[in-house]
Amino acid sequence: MALEYSLLLEDHVLSKDTILDELNKLGYSCEKIECLQLGFTIYDTYEKAGFSLSLLDTSCMAFGYEFEYLPDPFMDKQDLCFRINKFYDWEHAINNMLTIIFNLLAKVQGSAIFECNGETIHLLRRNGVLYINEDTGFWKNEKFLRFVNQFEYEILKAPNQQ
Repeated sequence: MALEYSLLLEDHVLSKDTILDELNKLGYSCEKIECLQLGFTIYDTYEKAGFSLSLLDTSCMAFGYEFEYLPDPFMDKQDLCFRINKFYDWEHAINNMLTIIFNLLAKVQGSAIFECNGETIHLLRRNGVLYINEDTGFWKNEKFLRFVNQFEYEILKAPNQQ
């Protein structure tokens, strides 16, 4: 099964230029960009950075993202999706992805979810507060946790634990 991570955003704040700028900062140029009806996909980063990525407009979706930690469905309008290359150095690919995600989180406001395979929330930003989900084990990797440590954050707790 492929690993897919998504940064779901409550607002339309990202553009193709924004994503290309972030990739350029990491030293990756992109020439193979496929336009989709509701966004675009970049494939040339699959071998170079360890992932392909897509930015999709999800505002027309009838249902929001539901998770036990959220009292109401999260109605995302954009999905920045990363599909990890399983033949690439996994840690390096995740590091590249997290660099982009946290650069974007530092630039844009609004609520966001960073999740894996559509079912596991690793990070949530709501009402300006950043929460990390320690239950997943993702943040036990010090190389990944260093991204979170740049921000003030709280531990995400299930509604019955608050």
